[in-house]
Amino acid sequence: MLTSLIACIHRLTADGIDTNAVWNQIVEVVLKTLYCVQDNMPSSPNSFELFGFDVLIDQDLKPW
Repeated sequence: MLTSLIACIHRLTADGIDTNAVWNQIVEVVLKTLYCVQDNMPSSPNSFELFGFDVLIDQDLKPW
């Protein structure tokens, strides 16, 4: 998975796209999603969970 993410970033950079701006927008999508569901997620002080996200980027470079 990480390889495909790195390949995507390299491809966008090669096309002259500001990958930092796109990445910041992706982070916003993830954080807003977690914020919306935080009340429905049980708290476990002695453990942690990993959440996976599938993010689509449209032709205008907007992540969904």
